[in-house]
Amino acid sequence: METQNNLIDYNSESKRIAEFKTNSQDYWNAKEGKFEVVALSELTRFQITEKDGTVKEKAKLSIEVDKKPLIWTMGIGQTKASLYGQLVDLAISKGGKLVGNKFTVVIKFDGTKRDFTIV
Repeated sequence: METQNNLIDYNSESKRIAEFKTNSQDYWNAKEGKFEVVALSELTRFQITEKDGTVKEKAKLSIEVDKKPLIWTMGIGQTKASLYGQLVDLAISKGGKLVGNKFTVVIKFDGTKRDFTIV
């Protein structure tokens, strides 16, 4: 049986969530299309814990799309053709930095999987 100490104060939580949303950047849920992207940071690594308890390493990048700052997360790919691999190659071609660079991303969607191409 739950005690009164474990109950959530919904009003307080609603305010906390609203403040978090205001103080944080949204994540880019990229749709199919062609987008002009500006890198606002360098790629960084972070870890997430899956539902089964395994820890997965991912990458993230702060970007601007349509003048809106966003966070872009992705898996750490193993090939140059992966989104991660393309961003690594782009950074190398830009003198070892992504921040401040503008590039175009073309996204195709087959109903299940998104395919990213940096042009």
